[in-house]
Order: sequence, then C-alpha cells, then structure tokens
Amino acid sequence: MKGIDGQLFKRAFVAAAVNLEAHRELVDALNVFPVPDGDTGTNMSKTILTAAESVKQADGDDIEKVIKAASDGALMGARGNSGVILSQLLRGFYKGTKDIENLGIVELAAGLDHARETAYKAVMKPVEGTMLTIARVVAEKALELSTQDMEIEAFCEALLAHGDEVLEKTPDMLAALREAGVVDSGGKGVMILLHGFYAGLTGKIAVQESMESVQMPSLSLQPNEDIEEGYCTNFMVLKPKGSIDDFRDILSKLGDSMVIAEAEDIFKVHIHSKEPGVILQEALKLGELTEIEIDNMRFQQEEKNLKAMQTAAPIEKKPFSFLSVSAGRGFSSVFKSLGVDQIVAGGQTMNPSTEDLVAAIERTGGETVYILPNNGNIVLTAQQAAKLSKRDVRVIPTKTMPEGIAAMLVFHMEGSADDNEAAMLEALPEITTGQITFAVRDTTVSGIDIQVDDIIGIGRKEILCKGDEMNAVTAVLAEKLADDADIITIYYGEDVEEEKAKALVENFEEIFDDVDIELVYGGQPVYYYILSIE
Repeated sequence: MKGIDGQLFKRAFVAAAVNLEAHRELVDALNVFPVPDGDTGTNMSKTILTAAESVKQADGDDIEKVIKAASDGALMGARGNSGVILSQLLRGFYKGTKDIENLGIVELAAGLDHARETAYKAVMKPVEGTMLTIARVVAEKALELSTQDMEIEAFCEALLAHGDEVLEKTPDMLAALREAGVVDSGGKGVMILLHGFYAGLTGKIAVQESMESVQMPSLSLQPNEDIEEGYCTNFMVLKPKGSIDDFRDILSKLGDSMVIAEAEDIFKVHIHSKEPGVILQEALKLGELTEIEIDNMRFQQEEKNLKAMQTAAPIEKKPFSFLSVSAGRGFSSVFKSLGVDQIVAGGQTMNPSTEDLVAAIERTGGETVYILPNNGNIVLTAQQAAKLSKRDVRVIPTKTMPEGIAAMLVFHMEGSADDNEAAMLEALPEITTGQITFAVRDTTVSGIDIQVDDIIGIGRKEILCKGDEMNAVTAVLAEKLADDADIITIYYGEDVEEEKAKALVENFEEIFDDVDIELVYGGQPVYYYILSIE
C-alpha cells in the first residue's frame, strides 16, 4: 500500500472509532482517581463516534472533505478534556493534510506533526506522560521514517510499536500513574484509536480484548411526562462476584425501568431511581464499576421544556448573559437565583459536549456571555465553544460549583465586561472546595490505600482522607481544608437525608467555634457533600 484515498480513510477512521467504543471501559479503568467521574474512555469515545458519524456522510471521493468531516465532527462532539484534546489532534491533522488527493507516508507524517502542534497549543500547561506525549512521539517517529522508501503498512506498524513502547513508560513520567500502577488513560485511548485505524486499513482484527456489545435502551422523555424516578443510571460491573438474578432482585426494589445485560464477566446495568448513589453502593458489593453515567431526567425534562419555550419566544437582548454547567436541582436553583440565564446539565459523570455549550450560548441574549463550566474536565470544552461562537464569550475557569457561585456573587451589572471578568477571576482563589464521595475500585492515591466502597474526602485536587462513615469523613476533610475559614457552606446531595445533613452542621458548630456554618440542598448525584469554604 503506497497511499490512502478517501474511501479507505473513511473505512479506517470508522474502524478506529468502533475500536475505542469497544474498549472504552478498558480506558476508563485506568483513571487514577477511583471516583465516579466523566471517564477518559467514555469522553474520547463519544467524541470520536460523533466524528465518525460526520465521516460517514462525507464524500469518499474527496479525502480532504473526509478528513475535514472528521475534524468538524470531533470539534462539536468533544466532551471532557480528553475529548477536546482529541478534537484538536484531528483539527491539526486536517490542517497538515490540506490540498492533498492521497495520503502517503510523507503526508501522514505532516498531518501527525500538525496534530501534535495543534494539540499542545490547546493546553495551557502541557504535562508529559499524557496523551499529548503519545501524540508527540508518534509524530516524531513518523517524521523520522517519512524520508525512507516504505510501504504504509510497515510505516504504521513502526508507529504503533513505538507508541506502545512509550505508553508503557508513562508511569515513569508521572508520579500519580506510578503510584496507581497504571499507564496514562488518554495515551491508551490514542493508541487504541491508532490500532483501530490500522486495522481498518488492512482489514485485520484490531485488538484481542474485544467484548460483546450490549445495546442499551435510549432515554425518551415526553413533554408532559411525570418522572417519579429522577435519575437514569448506567454502569458496568466488572467480574461480578454474584449471580445476575440475585443482583436483579436487589436493584428491582430500588428503582424501575431496569435492564441488566450479561456479557463475558461483565454486567451492564440501566435503571431509573431516586437515589443513584444507593444503586452504585449496592453494585460495588458485587464488583468494580466502570462507565458510570448518571443523567438527571427531571432536569433534562425541564431543560427540554425551557428550550421549547425559548425557541418560540424572542430572546431578550441585554448587556450580559450567563451560562452555567450544573449538577443537582438545588445547585441549579441557586444559579438561577443569582441571574444565570442558561443551565446546562453536566459535571462529574455527565460532561456536556462543545455543541451543547454552543447551542446554550445561542439561547442567550447578552452582548457578552460568561460561561461557568464548574468542573475542571469541562473548562477546555467551554473554551472551545467560546471560540466557535461569534459572540463576545468569556470563560471563567471555575472548576467546582462553589467557585461558580462565588463568581456570580461578585458580578456587578454596572461594571464593564472586562472589570467583571477580572473580579470573577479574582474571586476564585478565595474559595476552597471539598467533596465527599465513594471509591469505585481499589487503588493507592497520595499515599492512601483505598478499597472499593470507602468514603473518600477530596480537596485541593487530591484525596485527603478516607473512612466508612460519610459525616465523619466530611468532618476530617473540613478540618484539613478550613484553616482561617470565615464561612463553611455545606451542600448536601440527592442521596443524603436532611436530618443527617443537620447532624453534620451540629458537629461542625462544635468543631469550628468562630465559623458561620450554612446548610443548602444541592441535590447533586454521587457526591454526598460538597463544601464551600471561604
């Protein structure tokens, strides 16, 4: 094989996407933190599948159009930091292969090098030992080999071998990977994509670890549907210890619309419930969890109705508008009370796409639009959405919902767009956020040995404590974070009873004599408590 035309590129690209989708749980399982979050593999897979759908519609007789379709699809479908970086890799590949009719090794090398350059520029502080490293070393190897007289098969095999070799060395580059005993999840995702692409080129089977695909029912909401069980929860149980029948009996008492499918040492679960945390806690007794996704169906319903109303009504023009990502009805109510125009459901376990945020921007009427991503894994997506909009869109890089609330509290309608942006940015370091959740697998993080089902306290980007009782762990976390605090606001989640939250407040009042303690219903899934310390 000396060159790749449009039709062959389409086949190879779709094969790459299918390969990652088939192995996304493998990538998800490599995440260092054992918390139920957006997951690298899931975000990369959703991004590349959106790109693949775009590629399928492209004219296969024009390879430039096919590659552009891949770039455009990934750009709009990008979710999470890993998805945004992946979209930038494809954008760079397109820039590096413009005006070509056939991809040979020289063109492939140029595309891969532009992909590396574009992705590195998209990240403010690139870290080695990540998917960026894999993109870089593959591009460097491609440039080195592009001067030789090689067939594409040999060229690709050399790139794959080199990328796999460097991937195995990523624990030597990042202490967190070394401590957890895993390779980088994003880097693994990139290599799975490249292996799938090569398999599509040659017609070979990509990876041996493939698992049987299980089709899950899609969520469909009617405009006036009364939703009793508010959360749609999907996850996989790896190597379950018990029988599927016993597990089905347990979960049937906790929710409805349940589907449990079994496939080679895996249970795939779909269920609607009032308390997703309880569902996951029961599942943890059976085995390790992966591919956790939790959707707030009530919020989706409200958002759907709101969109319909806004589509029918003219959008009010005004100087400023605000768009906030939020998880939990209580948090969403707080943001709305502070003047946020558009709420996009999202956060841990449910990262919105670039397209979701672009659409929300267009539903606002402000001359200047401020985006509060409220999650570190959504900041890059928000920045990408801002660049795609023709409006004056400014991303305030809030990494937690308490930071987003703090930013809204300092906004003054009389101030200029620049002055308000500066004030909102200055407010962020004044807030310390603590989060209480549970571990979904055994691991060691920050020197702490963690077992499945442990309650863990997170603050300052690391796990600071663990235990077996949520209020006790929350108190320990607060003591570690609340030096010189004036106010501690406790946001309690969907799975926490109000009486238990009030008992925590009484405990805090004994521990912190001169600190104001406030209790607010956040309604967030998965995270029992979120602390805002200022």
